[in-house]
Amino acid sequence: MRWNFGQKIINKLKGKKKNKNSKAINERLHNAKYVHIMHNDKFIKPFVDFLNRNFDKEEHLVLCKRWCKQFSFPEGKNVIEINSLADLKFENVEKIFCHSLFDDELVKYLYKHKNILKEKAYWVIWGGDLYNAQRDEINDYVRCNFKAYINKCDESVCREKYNAIQSDKVFYNAVYIFPITKTMLDNTKKQKKSYVQIQINNSCDKSTLEVLDYLKKYKDENIKIVTILSYGQMDYKEEIIKKGKKIFDDKFTYIDNYLSPEKYSQHLANNDILILNQNRQQGVGNTMASLYLGIKVFIRSEISVYKSLTNDGIKVFDTNNIPALDYNEFVYYDKREINQNIVSSFFDENCVARQWEYIFKNS
Repeated sequence: MRWNFGQKIINKLKGKKKNKNSKAINERLHNAKYVHIMHNDKFIKPFVDFLNRNFDKEEHLVLCKRWCKQFSFPEGKNVIEINSLADLKFENVEKIFCHSLFDDELVKYLYKHKNILKEKAYWVIWGGDLYNAQRDEINDYVRCNFKAYINKCDESVCREKYNAIQSDKVFYNAVYIFPITKTMLDNTKKQKKSYVQIQINNSCDKSTLEVLDYLKKYKDENIKIVTILSYGQMDYKEEIIKKGKKIFDDKFTYIDNYLSPEKYSQHLANNDILILNQNRQQGVGNTMASLYLGIKVFIRSEISVYKSLTNDGIKVFDTNNIPALDYNEFVYYDKREINQNIVSSFFDENCVARQWEYIFKNS
């Protein structure tokens, strides 16, 4: 999903004018210790707010492209909106954090400035920029030659896909502050209902069609199926709706508008089961929020986040096993308290701040 989204935006931005204030930006770059290059996705404003609450604004400079109308743009005296990386000078910067690699201009810039790539650049891996990355000389070279990587969860996938990454390259463990906070989750109220509510995926995705087939055998049970169709692989939206209604009739529903973090938290709290069937890491925030709320979570066992969670002692279930489960096995869940205790630290800002501080302070 994200790769398709990124490509559409990149194509739209081709030929966009250079920065009008490159001189002023370079003056700020001259005095910055850490630079964050990003675009205004849903995770970005909460991350920049977190950054500015916990770290020195004078040391961190945020260069952000405005790509998404539906998401807020980060704010702060250390935030600069840019149109292009052309004419920007990073010689005095200690570390450059590339928050995803969906931006073709950023990839080409790093390929052209190989010393910056190898000596200063850190790739904050989002998922789609790894799993669905274009394979060519430039993209492969850049992804293989960062100074370090941020997303320990995807290390095995990244090393397998890009086997030219040197064995001594470090993959750091750090997460974003998600729009959904622990306070929001604690303020939710579980809806009293007679049915079992099952959410399929966290976005519009082809793999939802497969899960609808998995769940077909439960169609006469007292269930409600809900899926998110507000973003993602939108070409499949109508097919998903048609198939869902055909199999489950009025037991199938969907959300095709953006919900505020508070409203989405309440929506998650009403679920009993979350099924993620995408073939790559996606919906980590949904996963952690659901586990914290005591919801049973299914993830494909071949996905890196499944392995990461199980290694941490969290009990998640394999989506691939659903066809073999009878209804009672499917809904049974006795790991709520264990999972809740483990994942609570995920929403602890102090814990997240320590992760990022370690990256900022270490080479």
